[in-house]
Amino acid sequence: AGVHPRMPVILDPPHYELWLDTAADDRRRLEPLLRPYDSSRMRLDPVSTYVNNARHEGPECITVQRELF
Repeated sequence: AGVHPRMPVILDPPHYELWLDTAADDRRRLEPLLRPYDSSRMRLDPVSTYVNNARHEGPECITVQRELF
């Protein structure tokens, strides 16, 4: 079974440098990073619908909204 090419990847900080290294083209080094992320380490926070526009950037995209309505 292969890795779906369009799935987002969640990396631990120690793996950022390797993942972003444009010279790292050896699949054997990168594929071990493509594994399910431990959901118990994730956090869910509500954000504004401002984030729904791909042209929007900046901290407003991740500002936690305690009340959405």
